[in-house]
Amino acid sequence: MKKLTLLAGCVLMNSLAFAEPILEQPMIHSHNDYQQVVPFWYAYSSNAKSIEVDLVVQDGALYVSHGDDVIDKRRTIETLYLQPLEQAVDLSIGETEKIHFLVDMKSDAQTSLDLLLPVLKKYEPTIEKSGVTFVISGNRTPIESYVNLPSYIQMDYQSLEPVNNEKAWDKVSMISLAFKPYSSWDGNGEIPKEDQVKIKAVADAAHQMGKPFRFWGTPDTANAWQQLWELGVDVINTDQPDVVNRYLAK
Repeated sequence: MKKLTLLAGCVLMNSLAFAEPILEQPMIHSHNDYQQVVPFWYAYSSNAKSIEVDLVVQDGALYVSHGDDVIDKRRTIETLYLQPLEQAVDLSIGETEKIHFLVDMKSDAQTSLDLLLPVLKKYEPTIEKSGVTFVISGNRTPIESYVNLPSYIQMDYQSLEPVNNEKAWDKVSMISLAFKPYSSWDGNGEIPKEDQVKIKAVADAAHQMGKPFRFWGTPDTANAWQQLWELGVDVINTDQPDVVNRYLAK
């Protein structure tokens, strides 16, 4: 789906050419998925290929939470994501191919990674059978440290600075940047022309580096999904993956 039908009444750039996304169709990213009424399954059934899991370290263990002040010790990456994934694979429910979990580390990068790796090791048969990957975001160890990690561990690269280590660069899943430095647009009407130029330039730069591009902190409206895709933003950052999925199906 290289081009989506324009929303009725929405006029995009007359003088600015459409950017060419690196993906064939937009990738749905389920933002803060653990805050949904039904984590994992809602995103999974909505064709979200990117599912966000925020992890916090407390008392030497990892918990799924946005911060260490709101921890429920029953909510772990195992109970909310790995066990449901195992069930989906074992029962042949849905399609796991090309899914990644965007693991947003909220605590110390090395401590978090050291705690995560043994947990994932327990589920390697399911991970390998499913083909899913775990893309480390938030607090991350240096990119060179990813070279020796399992193939299912990748990185969310948050810069446009070139990486000279080819093996390390191969571990990068996508490039992500904050939306606010490029635009304060609220999702209504047309993106200001000067912001369109900046957005397209940064998306093009990511594509020239050979990676899909994601903004975080974007407006979550159909108008925004449409215009950002046309400017080359490959990933739709949303709290409503089912609505996005139905929109794309049109």
